[in-house]
Amino acid sequence: MLRKHLFLILLLLPGIATSQMIQEPKLPLPYATEEVVFVNEKAGVTLSGTLTLPNRAESFPAVLLIAGQGPEDRNASSSKGHKIFFVLSDHLTRQGIAVLRYDKRGVKGSTGNFGSATIEDFSEDAMVGFEYLKGRKEIDPRKVGIIGYSEGGYFAPWIASRSKDVAFLVSMAGAGLNGRDIYQLQLGSVMKAEGISDSFIAKAKKLDDRILKALSTSKGNEDAKQAVREILTKEREEMAKKNSPSEFDRYGLGFWFSEDICTSSWWRYYRGFDPRPFLQQVTCPFLAVYGGKDLYVPPRENISAIQKALKAGTDPEFSFKIFPGLSHFFQTCKYCLVGEMNHIPVTIEPEVLEYISNWINKHVE
Repeated sequence: MLRKHLFLILLLLPGIATSQMIQEPKLPLPYATEEVVFVNEKAGVTLSGTLTLPNRAESFPAVLLIAGQGPEDRNASSSKGHKIFFVLSDHLTRQGIAVLRYDKRGVKGSTGNFGSATIEDFSEDAMVGFEYLKGRKEIDPRKVGIIGYSEGGYFAPWIASRSKDVAFLVSMAGAGLNGRDIYQLQLGSVMKAEGISDSFIAKAKKLDDRILKALSTSKGNEDAKQAVREILTKEREEMAKKNSPSEFDRYGLGFWFSEDICTSSWWRYYRGFDPRPFLQQVTCPFLAVYGGKDLYVPPRENISAIQKALKAGTDPEFSFKIFPGLSHFFQTCKYCLVGEMNHIPVTIEPEVLEYISNWINKHVE
């Protein structure tokens, strides 16, 4: 049985030095690289990014990369040794596909406030990036698609539902369930991997439901914070009466249910977000890829939700691929928890990169 708190223990261990991330591209690169900016005029936000262009004369197919949760930069490298999007964009560009990747609002070269942004805000930023990419003279506007990673894959269908110009959509470990259900799935799968009992997992899910109910009935941010604070204080006290030390702290519920996170604009929007109405409006070819040992977006439940939503809507071409033995981060893993990520030298298994690029090139011929 895995040690309790394995997730937190792994986070405290030193990661592999960046030089040991074996897929990180080395200079000089065999393609053109350009620093670019594009503006979300509605929000008054300027996004800074990198555009990579194959060294060929003809116009290219292209893809916009949308990062996952957190203050990710253009390389999707926040708090990680791995530069996920640098590796992904390098592979795609070498295969003849132009790539735009960018810093999220409020991160590094981009303006705006990351802390107050919601999924809708990030979606609007990505939509502007897509339009910018489509307008570049080097790029074939009929062959511009999107790759969303994790949370980026969660809301990428929102963009594809708004623009019929999206030529293709790739979701890497993107959820198809609503925010309430996906988080409860995560609670179960991650806590189980940490060696926590089924009875305590059920208790954590009930706590989550109480918090969601409080958030749905609160009359503002301060009211929400007070309600969540009271729930968490009472839960901690009740657990402390029965156990010493309290199960609340021993099993990391302070990590799962932080007052600040639970009452943030992003969290409240995320927990109420449902991608299925947007999935029903997607008309372009759609590929969903998952690691078979993904603890954060369990593949089978989410593939099923995506399939049902697509069939209930426009029923576009849809294919999916589960890579056995790989984690949420598309690495061969032992524990498959986020804290293990930087102890693995491979950023994304090559078979995943090749599968995605082959699929895109097939659909832009």
